[in-house]
Amino acid sequence: MEKKLNNICGLILLRSKSKSIKNKNIKLINNKPLFYYSAKAASQSKMLDKLFIMTDSKNYKNKIKNFNLNKTAVLDRRKKNASDNASSEDAIFEFLKKNDFKYVMLIQATNPQIIYKDIDNAIKLFFDKKYDSMLSVVKMHKFFWTKLKDKPLSLNYNYKKRQLRQKINKITYVENGAFYIFSKNGFIKNKNRLFGKIGFFEMSKKTIFEIDDNEDFNIVENLLKFRA
Repeated sequence: MEKKLNNICGLILLRSKSKSIKNKNIKLINNKPLFYYSAKAASQSKMLDKLFIMTDSKNYKNKIKNFNLNKTAVLDRRKKNASDNASSEDAIFEFLKKNDFKYVMLIQATNPQIIYKDIDNAIKLFFDKKYDSMLSVVKMHKFFWTKLKDKPLSLNYNYKKRQLRQKINKITYVENGAFYIFSKNGFIKNKNRLFGKIGFFEMSKKTIFEIDDNEDFNIVENLLKFRA
């Protein structure tokens, strides 16, 4: 596989007005701003041709540029595409209107345990398997429940015939929010990051923690301390 023919870029979207944790994307985690970890991994990738970081904040832009990340460009993100009501898809459309890449890897800053090998291996798998889109997941051998009209409901096993956890037939995969890969044309046509022949890229169990609140933040901070 010839990498250059794939013409794939990385894209990280940062907005400054996060609600769960104020200025979450630049909050220090083990003495580095949160965005640094995913951006550093992407900048080290051998498979990505370029990394773009879009943000609505001048303060964020300055902090990003301070790290001099390899093959990284910082772009403005329109305020309306960084509001509480805007989706990531809105910002992706904004990016694609101005940047011509055949494929995009959307890398999320909220899962800082990603490393460049994850990125490169995922891209290789994406093209080798000829997927149309891909998401990162964690495989779970767990008993899952939900509630239906306030009544507990088992999802992937019959609690009346409880079996060994290792023998659960319906293996569950959880999105860990680390990244998504898709083609430009497919995204524009479907108005969604996932479409067509969808592939999974399995990541380690510890990457299941995507930072949404302070409890997640504390858990991931401790995990990062022991990362090799």
